[in-house]
Amino acid sequence: MDADLCYRTLTDTAGALRRREISPVELARVVLARIDHLEPQLHSYLTVLPERALERASVAERELAAGIDRGLLHGIPIAVKDLCFTKGIPTTCASGVLAGWIPSIDATVVERLEAAGAVLLGKLNMTEFAMSGYAPSLPIPRNPWDPARHTGGSSSGSGVATAAGLCFASLGTDTGGSIRNPSAWCGVVGLKPTYGRVSRHGIFPLGMTLDHVGPMTRSVADAAAVLQVIAGEDANDPTSLAAPVPECSAVLTRGVRGVRIGVDEHYMGEYVHPDVVTALFAALDVLKRLGAAVVPVVDRTPAAERQGHEAPAPAAVHRVEENVAPPTALQPDVQQRVRAAGGVELDPLADVAASIDRALEPGVGALHGPEQRGGDPGPVAVESGDRAGDGAGGRAAADRRPVPRVERRDVELVAGPVVKLPRQGRARVDADRQRHGDGSGRKGEAGEA
Repeated sequence: MDADLCYRTLTDTAGALRRREISPVELARVVLARIDHLEPQLHSYLTVLPERALERASVAERELAAGIDRGLLHGIPIAVKDLCFTKGIPTTCASGVLAGWIPSIDATVVERLEAAGAVLLGKLNMTEFAMSGYAPSLPIPRNPWDPARHTGGSSSGSGVATAAGLCFASLGTDTGGSIRNPSAWCGVVGLKPTYGRVSRHGIFPLGMTLDHVGPMTRSVADAAAVLQVIAGEDANDPTSLAAPVPECSAVLTRGVRGVRIGVDEHYMGEYVHPDVVTALFAALDVLKRLGAAVVPVVDRTPAAERQGHEAPAPAAVHRVEENVAPPTALQPDVQQRVRAAGGVELDPLADVAASIDRALEPGVGALHGPEQRGGDPGPVAVESGDRAGDGAGGRAAADRRPVPRVERRDVELVAGPVVKLPRQGRARVDADRQRHGDGSGRKGEAGEA
């Protein structure tokens, strides 16, 4: 029963709370017990807040009983990626460099979630500073569908916790796929909103013009409910959109007739498993039948140039390590990018909190300073129909500086069912393992549903 409850959608669970089938406190206790049971295997959380969560759930319970209803998220257990600042709660960006740092402010998205009555369970695991590798001192999140398979990143903990029923919704961030990848790989819904739709205030920055904050959930309706809460203009983020936030749930039944979808068929098949390609084209066929217009898009960037290039470390990481810790405090991949970003001498300072709090003072903004030297890779030159001229995209691609790849930390995981998952999804995983093996060269045995 508890597992079934933890896999209910957010919107269904909101209805159950209002029908008094379960109370917010009971719901929080069930999810916290599941976290306690599964976290030693899944490693999706960096910080769990049981006492605080139960206190907030008790407040939600009293409010709902008194007829105070803050919306669909009222009393719902959620979690956020550990680069969202949380006042009085450690925020580490999954790095030893920030171990023990406690922000003095909440991120705007955290403020809005809590104002909507959501119950914060804790902070979620991620790659170090949202880049491509994990800090050696921290456990790596494991995919609950099959531990031999990767979770995707950088919002890996968000994908795992949402997929495994360890929260009803989570927040991830996306600069180059970090909501979309773990959502796809962990089998959940992830939404990268329009730039500026969701405030980035209090989010540790990776790429100033590319960062997005968005929901990761188990249904599209749930993603709409979370987006409705976190979206909107924010005076603390000058890049936030002033446009009013539409009623997100209103578009769920609108359909896709007339929607134009750009498709690069060559890119879709490059370095992609055949089963994934088949699924993509099957999805396109469904969208066409529903009235969407599928438009060919061609990326003429040579494959060799698209592979093997990674951005230098963002200015924020560069500045934090410059002011806080020796270079050895970061895992090798991040060290490589910090040096590629400018190669400065890195001197340690004792007080991590003071350094970062100074950066957050109005008018200072050291964590939001100029882009790193060398810049983000920028958009690739995408051409549709006639060949594009020397536009901004073409110049960005031409100016891109290659950064050597570094050896990634090998991850050895033992295949086998980690957590009870919904029967339908578990059957798909088992069938896939029978066809292709478990990732270790062995043919997999069907796991229990």
